[in-house]
Amino acid sequence: MKARRFVIAVLIVLLSMSSTLFAAGASESDSGAKTIGAIYWSLNNNFMVFLKDNIEAQAESLGYETFAMDSKNNLATELANIEDLISKGVDAVILVPIDSVASINAIRLLNEAGIPVVTVDRTVQDADVITSLESNNYDGGYLAGQFAAEELASGGNIAILRGTLGTNLETERYEGFCQAVEDAGNPAIEIVSVQSADFDRTNAYDTTENILQAHPEINLVYCENDEMALGCAKAIEASNRMDVKVVGFDGAVETLQAISDGKVTGTVFQQFALIGRTAVDVCDSVFKGTADGYDPVTQVPCDFASYKNIEEFL
Repeated sequence: MKARRFVIAVLIVLLSMSSTLFAAGASESDSGAKTIGAIYWSLNNNFMVFLKDNIEAQAESLGYETFAMDSKNNLATELANIEDLISKGVDAVILVPIDSVASINAIRLLNEAGIPVVTVDRTVQDADVITSLESNNYDGGYLAGQFAAEELASGGNIAILRGTLGTNLETERYEGFCQAVEDAGNPAIEIVSVQSADFDRTNAYDTTENILQAHPEINLVYCENDEMALGCAKAIEASNRMDVKVVGFDGAVETLQAISDGKVTGTVFQQFALIGRTAVDVCDSVFKGTADGYDPVTQVPCDFASYKNIEEFL
């Protein structure tokens, strides 16, 4: 009799545990919450952090969970992040790719796993994505070139700090700027130095120091992102060359303040808050089955902030 009671007691405990586990599992699956993985080329970049904040805020407002991953500007890390998100079983991925060619491998892994992808800021050649959301980088570069030509109307020498070579946005920002300077038709304006600082602030500081030593006649430096612009501005200040104008590209809060403080001359203003929110909205439409009709690339226009109109942006 005692043995029978013991067996019954054990069965009751096991049934109770089973019911608890089932309830927990049912609660998790019944919630229906979709998950979005977001991979950034580098979170050591203020503008990527700004993008991340907007993506997460929009996802939360729509009831979605996000997983943020930092590729640290390394293709192997990018692939590892993709594999991690696939193992987590995310429902969609927002990817800021490192390279417009090499990052195709990361996207193919997601395609094979049946996970929809939205790329942001940079396109990837021949990629199977819902859409690629980005600023109109060529037009932004053109705005910067127009501004530079106006600032140097009486003549001057320009240095260009290019970003990570091999990305479509870098090429477009460079070509747009050079075309605007050429279209200005001012023979007294010359581009005398072009170097890559890899979109990095510290690299830009060191590169600017070298440029100022090799070309003391520099009047303006065009930087293809704000991280480089801030590093460049710091090098110019350290060299006591505050006569050199600095033009950036992003519209980061820190840069806008630097314009107000007279340390940066102007920057192309990207609508990254809008881009971040739209990326989540695209995922939302995928989840709801209404994602048909997106163009391969969805471009958002840029604006330009300078010492002339900085109050509008601050």
